Amino acid sequence: MIAVSGARLVELLGDWRAGGSARDRLAARLRGLVLDAQIPLETRLPSERALAAALGASRSTVSAAYDQLRAEGYLRSCRGSGSFAAVPGGHRGIPDALAPRDGIDLRIAALPAPPILEQLVEAAVADLPRWLDHHGYDPLGLPPLRRAIAGRFTARGLPTRPEQVLVTNGALQALDLTVRALAPRGRSVIVEVPTYPSALDVLRSAHTRLRFVPVTAAGWDLDAFEASTRGTSPALAYLIPDFQNPTGALMDVPTRRRMLGGLARAGITAVIDETFAELRLDELNPPPPATGKEVITLGSLSKAAWGVCASAGPAPSRP
Repeated sequence: MIAVSGARLVELLGDWRAGGSARDRLAARLRGLVLDAQIPLETRLPSERALAAALGASRSTVSAAYDQLRAEGYLRSCRGSGSFAAVPGGHRGIPDALAPRDGIDLRIAALPAPPILEQLVEAAVADLPRWLDHHGYDPLGLPPLRRAIAGRFTARGLPTRPEQVLVTNGALQALDLTVRALAPRGRSVIVEVPTYPSALDVLRSAHTRLRFVPVTAAGWDLDAFEASTRGTSPALAYLIPDFQNPTGALMDVPTRRRMLGGLARAGITAVIDETFAELRLDELNPPPPATGKEVITLGSLSKAAWGVCASAGPAPSRP
């Protein structure tokens, strides 16, 4: 179960007292934190008494704000268990109103297949016969593909050998395998907030305990990150430094060095998700891939090329 402390919630709320009634202002800020995923769904909030003490506000103000959020569907309370972040109506399917219209599908942020894909498929089909006398199974992925992935990492500034590459059926499977191998049940994992929701599903299904590090379009909270590495040492840190999902933030070189250095000193494996690394919309180039003894890099074709290419995408690499 995820919980946010009163002190941490005070930091997230910031200057919530400006404009309107105290109840409405507090409810609006809490609602915004849930919608921005800075308070993930199903996170337990502090009790009314604890939050009032942390804010230096009256309990009646906090109680009224919580009541308003419950009525709106942004808070779910269970007697004896506490109050939890929610969304109105719970988890529901995408409404028909968001179905594709005039060629624009508002249900997903992904690109159509690039024009060159047809040529690549034709070339792959032409090359197929030389593999037909083989059983087709390779636990690490076809050797030519692994060599190509290793070569691409090398060209980007991270010398990589094919034996350091594992091809999976998608970035989420790569993450799932990594978590199962390196994060035993009950161990902590550092994760950004907000982050990719499906990655949170993977981490929760493995029964890990999540430690959240705030990230905004302006960057990462390094103090919160370093604090999360202390105490009971987390097993992993799952990070998206290149055009972070969903903020779009790009981690600069000094921040990468500080974060990776802190993880290395704490003995925590860094899991770097590069799914969005090649989705830049301008001339801005991300720094070279992260490197280190305890760094695992995940990549994917599905976002940069086409969804059906996901089976050839992720390239966990442990230099």
